[in-house]
Amino acid sequence: MNNSQNKETVRKFYEECLNKKNFVLMRELLSPDFTGANGEKGADAFEQNVKPLMTGLPDVQWKVEDIIQEGDKVAVRHSLKGTNTGIYRGLPPTGKVITNDGILIFQLKGDKIIAVWTQTDRLGFNQQIGIIPMNLIPARPQKIREANRVTASGRGGNARNHCARELPVYFASFINFLLIT
Repeated sequence: MNNSQNKETVRKFYEECLNKKNFVLMRELLSPDFTGANGEKGADAFEQNVKPLMTGLPDVQWKVEDIIQEGDKVAVRHSLKGTNTGIYRGLPPTGKVITNDGILIFQLKGDKIIAVWTQTDRLGFNQQIGIIPMNLIPARPQKIREANRVTASGRGGNARNHCARELPVYFASFINFLLIT
């Protein structure tokens, strides 16, 4: 399959399968040998990861921002936007508009997708949807500004050292959050 055909297969996957929720076509484009993140095989492996998102954000739409191919792999930088009006992984709807960016690398064999590697801003998504509080790590801009001002005046210290000292506090806050939820 040539470069434009692989890219068109992946673009079709976004526009026709994901945006139109066409799971029949998704089964045609995903190889039976497709392996999901947890070792599952076939189209079900992909569907079980994307369906909770589609349930929680029924109007979710993906936009392909960039698409690049090298050999049998197609890289996509996408953005998504949807409104949380449905239950997402057991959580009640918030009514919030959720946005997220991601980079996926698809591997194709013939005209079928056989693998996908995914990197998205999961922390940002989970904060927007309310799984993780937005203020989990308290901001301390005044202390950072003070540390930078001292450095600029030549009196020693800097924001990097300040952040290194504060990191254990931030980490402890995060661990406490995980333990109480």
